[in-house]
Amino acid sequence: MDQQPRKFLKEIRKRNFINMDYGADDATRDEKTVATFFNLIQRKLTELNIDIKEVKILEIGSGNNIFFDYAKKQGVNIIGVDARPRGKSPAVQALVERLPFADKSFDIVYSSQVFDSRGYNQDQTLMMREISRCLRQGGVYVALLENIDEPGLVEGFELIVPISRESWIKFYRKS
Repeated sequence: MDQQPRKFLKEIRKRNFINMDYGADDATRDEKTVATFFNLIQRKLTELNIDIKEVKILEIGSGNNIFFDYAKKQGVNIIGVDARPRGKSPAVQALVERLPFADKSFDIVYSSQVFDSRGYNQDQTLMMREISRCLRQGGVYVALLENIDEPGLVEGFELIVPISRESWIKFYRKS
């Protein structure tokens, strides 16, 4: 008998948050936009002497899997995780606060719009601890459209400057 997927929506969604469709997937809605983001990320990682096709990547908040699917087509070793997977490709169902991976499992962690306290009940400090736990020493966390500038939230990470002049994408190296 097939096991039913776990439902995290009630656990993470805030009460009385009416509009859950405020554009969380807008950044990764179509393949052309995803290709632009992917190429920018690949170029920046190359500047850090990291070959995106030679590392293990965790995408947090894979959602519709458009970035995940594009990266796979490019030959990237990537695993997706989401509290509410809704793409056709398989993704691990889990909360960011409780990632089901061993310590130091990934060279790169990528997320886009998962730090969203407007619509979800999240422990953002615990989320960053989990990202740090899963990321190997010297690994890179790529944060696309994330609001993680609160003091102490990125403790243990170094913002790589001037790797990205764009404020909407940031690269952090685990120290």
